[in-house]
This record gives sequence, structure tokens and C-alpha cells, in this order.
Amino acid sequence: MERIKGLIDAPFTPFYENGEVNLEPIEAYAKMLVKNGLQGVFINGSSGEGYMLTEEERMRLAERWVSVAPEGFKVIVHVGSCCVKASRMLAEHAQKIGAWGIGAMAPPFPKIGRIEELVKYIEEIAAGAPELPFYYYHIPAFNGAFLPMVKLLEAVDGRVPNFAGIKYTFESMYEYNQCRLYKNGKFINEGFGKDVLGDPAIAVRWLAEYLDKFDISLNKGDIILSGAFSAAVPASPEDTFVCRFGNLCEMELRFN
Repeated sequence: MERIKGLIDAPFTPFYENGEVNLEPIEAYAKMLVKNGLQGVFINGSSGEGYMLTEEERMRLAERWVSVAPEGFKVIVHVGSCCVKASRMLAEHAQKIGAWGIGAMAPPFPKIGRIEELVKYIEEIAAGAPELPFYYYHIPAFNGAFLPMVKLLEAVDGRVPNFAGIKYTFESMYEYNQCRLYKNGKFINEGFGKDVLGDPAIAVRWLAEYLDKFDISLNKGDIILSGAFSAAVPASPEDTFVCRFGNLCEMELRFN
């Protein structure tokens, strides 16, 4: 599954003064985004007022964005709704018209309070567009779904084949910046900096100060193991591991 690289915009939905959806500016809107280096759009979400639109209006908007999108420009359609059947129908429509991907936030009503409820909601919608990547839109301030996203990643593994990631719209940097470890494309472990008795940089600083007492310095290229974020994972020939440290960096290790 292709990973998104670059910026994805959440565009506003244009309206006429009488409140009807105005499709006319969308082509110029798309050209402006491309000119400014954006890689795609996430339409009909919170900025696009998707929950304020009828299913017909949402489908017309999706059709217009897909029809004017230049080659390589990703159109991801938010299909979330308080009605799961409507969400699945919108997902099926997005795949039919050639959208690049789909996404859905948890419904604002009825509120979802358990991971299993959220997974079943996602399963039903994602199954409507099995050929498209599905992104969960995490915006708990809107819908009250204050659920741990690590638990969601664990729960969807093996149950939602086209689950591609999370559109993270929440202020918990503690959760966002956690380390996530993947083996052969599968999420297998995670950890937190606090599990290394505080920030690992503190341990490195302590080591540098301690070694200085003996006129020993740390040099460029030295490898320092200040602790582990997660338990050791067995590796076999041909395995590939990817470790992602939030938005800081990503490391890949392949065993030949």
C-alpha cells in the first residue's frame, strides 16, 4: 500500500449565498493547491462540513474533485456518518468514481466508547471500498471518542486489510510521538520514552559528563545504547523492520 508523502489539504466546501453547494470553484481550488506543492485533499471532513451535507451533495463533491484532480493528486474522501449504511454507501461510491482513498471519523452520535465498537464501525465502512486505503480520522473533540490509538492499531491488525493509518487531530503529543515498530509491514510493538527512566538524551548527557572525568570523549559515529523503548523482537532472514519515532524520524533494518 502506497504511503502518503507530503502535505494533504482539508479543503473548505464552496457554497452559494443561498446555501447550495457550489462546484464551480473546485477546479481552480485544485490547481491552486497543486501549484503550492500539496499532494492531495481530504474532502468532506470537518473543514469541508461533511456532516452538514446530504449524501447526494457529498457524492457530487467527490465526483467533482476526482474529475478535476491532475494525475498523481490524491483525493481522499471522508465518508463518516451517523448512519453506518450511509457511510458504507459513500465508501462504495468513492471507490467507483476513482478516489485515491477514504477516511472516517467516529460518529458524534451515538458516541463510541470502546475500541471494539470503533473497530466494528471501521470494518463495515472499509469493506465498502476494499481496494482503497482507509484512514481513521481521530478528532475526539468533535465526537467524544477519546480512545487510545495504539489500542486501535492493535485491534484492526488482521481485521481491516485496507487500514492505512490515522489522521491524527488531537493534542496528545505523548501519544503521537510514541515509537512504533513494524515487522514486514505489520505493527508488532510500541513503547514510550518514559519507559527508559526519562528522556534518553538525559542518559547520553550523563554518560558524556561521566566520561569527561576520565578524559574520554564521545566521537562522531559512536553508537550509544541508552535504553530500549520496547521488548526485544526475534528476527529471521529476509525480515524487514521499520521503527517510527512520531514525526522525528524513521529507521528501516533488513536482514539478509
